[in-house]
Amino acid sequence: MISNMLNGQGITEIKAEELLDEVEKKRKENMRLVQISCTKKDNDFEITYSFEDGQNLENLRLNVPEDTEIESISGIYSYAFLYENEMKDLFGVKFKNLLVDFEGNLYKTAMQTPFA
Repeated sequence: MISNMLNGQGITEIKAEELLDEVEKKRKENMRLVQISCTKKDNDFEITYSFEDGQNLENLRLNVPEDTEIESISGIYSYAFLYENEMKDLFGVKFKNLLVDFEGNLYKTAMQTPFA
């Protein structure tokens, strides 16, 4: 785990296999999931999970190859299924154990995974 500070916001880079443990820690610290973002860099996804507790904003960041299947965090934060389905539809991110899976139909787009 590598921890950096960027504009007063903590960003902790983690590996995909650490995701569920790190997210569970945030839940136990009573932190609220405020957003999940995704960008594509070359053949990798950069996925950032942001949490806040009313005073602090903390981010967990994954850099994973595009063919990596990522564990869904919707079992910990149930509403994460919306963010995860969005990333699946728009970028082609693969999730396993997604609480609610729209099977690529959350958004109706002219082309499949337009930002892939």
